[in-house]
Amino acid sequence: MHLLYLSPGQAARRVNAEDQPEPTGHYWLDVENDESGWCREANRWLNTNLQEAHLAESMEGRMPFYDGTDDYDLLVMRTLDVASPAEAPVTRPVSIFITSRVVVSIRPPGDAVFDRVRERLINGQRKSPESTTTLLSQLLNQIVVQLLDRREAVSGLVTQWQDQLLDHGEPFDAWRGLVRLRTHLGRLEDVSEAQLDALSGWREQTSLVPNTENLSHFDGLEKDLRRVFEHAEAMQNDIDSLVEIHFAIVSQRTNEILRVLTIISVVFLPLNLIAGIYGMNFTHLPFLENLWAPLVTVGLMLCLAALLYFLLSRKRWF
Repeated sequence: MHLLYLSPGQAARRVNAEDQPEPTGHYWLDVENDESGWCREANRWLNTNLQEAHLAESMEGRMPFYDGTDDYDLLVMRTLDVASPAEAPVTRPVSIFITSRVVVSIRPPGDAVFDRVRERLINGQRKSPESTTTLLSQLLNQIVVQLLDRREAVSGLVTQWQDQLLDHGEPFDAWRGLVRLRTHLGRLEDVSEAQLDALSGWREQTSLVPNTENLSHFDGLEKDLRRVFEHAEAMQNDIDSLVEIHFAIVSQRTNEILRVLTIISVVFLPLNLIAGIYGMNFTHLPFLENLWAPLVTVGLMLCLAALLYFLLSRKRWF
């Protein structure tokens, strides 16, 4: 549990949960949802009792959404689980309660999504935000940055699989990973769309009044979320196209093989017919006892094969 006092223009400082609130400035309470007592502290610093439904929703892995009351706003977003592999990007819920003086962020256990923001504020690398809406924009920016950073890994993985699929030298054996990535990208697309709706809903309905600079930051966040959404959609389309191209190439190779085999069959079937006729156990057959019969028959078979080859070439069968 981390409690920071934020006074505009100054470095943030840690405070104890037992301290009394300052008359000016604002506070940021950052907790993990498995910590004991976080609900009591949130109620105290928000100066209100959180609704039971909101408490349950902050603990569950729900899709992003916004809900507001007369006392506070609730914004549920989802952040990237950095431990998830590139072929299976997973998101985890983050709940943020906002008032004019307090922001309470509730993260999954072990999630360090806000550590960078907190350390920079404490070390003085970034001055304390002027309002809770400014702090909210910084927290949301950290969530979106993690989602944006995963795009390069996903694109690289799709490119790698593309090269393997189009390489006929070795069979492609990563179908499970390809389908898995396609499924997770679909979920990420839904999450990004829901986060856009939640952020837009908060901006339209909140009683807090963001300043012009904050509005510009939120516009940038929405653009970044759209980039995440569009990237997930584009990668899904690339995977679908890649699979279609792969099977089209396989089908073309199969057709080429069948065409060659068909040409060979067309050329040699008449020869097999002739060989079968003269291989019958009959006493009387034309030229059967003629000394030149074998040579004449072989010559006729070669001429027939050459004629068939010429006719097939004229028809451009090969």
